[in-house]
Amino acid sequence: MPVSRLLISCFLFIVTSKVSAATLIESRDAYGQITRVYIDNNTARIEQPEQNTYMIMDVDKKSMKVVLDEPRMVLDMSNLFAQKPIIKPAVGSDQYVDSYIKSKGLGPVIAGYETEKYEYYANGQFCGNVYVSVQAMNEIGHTKFIHALEEMVEKVEVGMTGVASAQVEQYLDPCEQTIKTTAKQLENLGFPMRSDNRDHKLQSVVTKLSRDIRLPANAFVVPKAYTLTRPETMLEDIAQQMQDMLNNLPPEEREKMMQEMMQ
Repeated sequence: MPVSRLLISCFLFIVTSKVSAATLIESRDAYGQITRVYIDNNTARIEQPEQNTYMIMDVDKKSMKVVLDEPRMVLDMSNLFAQKPIIKPAVGSDQYVDSYIKSKGLGPVIAGYETEKYEYYANGQFCGNVYVSVQAMNEIGHTKFIHALEEMVEKVEVGMTGVASAQVEQYLDPCEQTIKTTAKQLENLGFPMRSDNRDHKLQSVVTKLSRDIRLPANAFVVPKAYTLTRPETMLEDIAQQMQDMLNNLPPEEREKMMQEMMQ
């Protein structure tokens, strides 16, 4: 799964006498990179420990801010949620993909949770395995938030690249195109604890899932002393330049360039 996508990083915690409780979802990808997502009501703090940045998202306010510790800067990317794609799909570019899932019975215990294994397919082609846990979904208690967070990330991707999702999908193979549909099919069956690709190799796995994690009270607040900047104008300019460049290319070269962009 072009999984996410925008889970940008962190290392900073400012010690304070006040604390707040949060739910922690920690995962590891195929390259060993750890991502930690702390959820508290409608806000999330997203970290990757080896880096010196972190992201604060509020799904109610549709707010997303990336905090950079080294230059002491905050990138306010909230306006990306409202932006429309500049690069739009070509007429007749929609491609129907027949996607479905198959239950394969009990899976392994992951991070202390029993799972059920599902295979997912696109146009009859095996695409991968997903292991979900009903118990984990019930214990997390943030189902609505997680779905809203996924929608926000998708909108931000469009805002950052200027590319409509339909334009992207027409250059992906059926397995990649079916990811959203598969996620929808699985969302009521349990929380995804592990995903494997079509070669049965690990893509990502939950390594820890804990509730009532004690955090500093300001863990979900960006530092006021940092310089605030809004990069959406620069991103809009880049997307418009990309659109102008694509419009001036012959159809074959345009398609080749879009394929390279999606890699």
